[in-house]
Amino acid sequence: MAQVDFSDFQKLDIRIGRVISAERVEGATKLLKLTVDFGQYRKQSIAGLGHIYDPEYFVGKQFAFVVNLK
Repeated sequence: MAQVDFSDFQKLDIRIGRVISAERVEGATKLLKLTVDFGQYRKQSIAGLGHIYDPEYFVGKQFAFVVNLK
């Protein structure tokens, strides 16, 4: 596994967000579309965990997200 320099790690914007909705992505067995509330704004995220968890598992829970990925 590749290691990341600390200077690169500092560039990540990691925030805690609460999942307010989750649904399966049509035509994909593993993908879930999450709507996440970060307080001042909301974002959508895709999680490849649909084959392990039901969408309802995520709703109302908090998770860490990297919010500045390209």
